[in-house]
Amino acid sequence: MSSIALIAAFTLVFVVALVVGGVGYLVHRYPALATPVGVMAVVAGVFATSIIPIAVR
Repeated sequence: MSSIALIAAFTLVFVVALVVGGVGYLVHRYPALATPVGVMAVVAGVFATSIIPIAVR
């Protein structure tokens, strides 16, 4: 794996962790957002499932 691919993978993991942390904070702060955030999590999971095979190549 080239160094640019490693940098891209690290950046992707960092951004995903940052977004998950932000979403967790929002759900903790505003409990009414739990259902929309759940839908967003499902969409993010589908998105990640489509991105991971591209990143591994």
